[in-house]
Amino acid sequence: MPVRFGPFLGLLILTTCTPDVGAQLLATLSGHDKPVTAVAYSPDGRWITSGSWDRSVRIWDAATYEPAAALAGHDGAITSVVYSPDGSRIFSGSRDHSIRVWDTHTHKAIATIDGHGGPVTALACDPAGDYIVSSSEDQTVKIWDAATYELRHTLGGHSGIVYSVAVRPDGEAIASGAWDGAVKVWNPRTARLKKSLDGLLSVVHAVAFSADGNLIIGGRGDGTINVWNARTYQLIAT
Repeated sequence: MPVRFGPFLGLLILTTCTPDVGAQLLATLSGHDKPVTAVAYSPDGRWITSGSWDRSVRIWDAATYEPAAALAGHDGAITSVVYSPDGSRIFSGSRDHSIRVWDTHTHKAIATIDGHGGPVTALACDPAGDYIVSSSEDQTVKIWDAATYELRHTLGGHSGIVYSVAVRPDGEAIASGAWDGAVKVWNPRTARLKKSLDGLLSVVHAVAFSADGNLIIGGRGDGTINVWNARTYQLIAT
């Protein structure tokens, strides 16, 4: 059954949702002492990782809901957490402008990635594990080598805070959404802009690709969701 989770006053709330009975509470995970801002499941479904304004990343057993580890080291609120595709690492982005890399077996920090000139707002991983993407209040998107953590490309073009990034399932496109109301689609290999989906003024807070990679979805500050064809870039629905 699908599991949904949500942040509220430092608590992580897990519910299961089925068409016949609707949502049912599974567990409340408490341990953060400030609002929870990010959550992610490990690729094998064994662990839940959360980030918080309390500057910590916490790991929970997804079967027992017991705490497994608390990862400390950031100097600012956590804004995003993602797993590497093989589940061996956790990447956390923070308002301290950095990305930290954690070993999921030892729970130790193995690298700190610096380069943004403002708070990191979102992270995404290439499904093949080749690169990591980050967005920031510095109005840029950056692509990092997933093995060496070296900067590959800086993608500039947004004229406001970049709030969200997503990677197409085949790894051949990146989408970013920003304060300027645009969703931009990039080639991660060449760092070239493929398309700017703009013309709508409301801020884009979230972007995603569909599981088959055929759709781009953008969530806007005016309460609307836009759906585009990811190949032709035609607006399908609002």
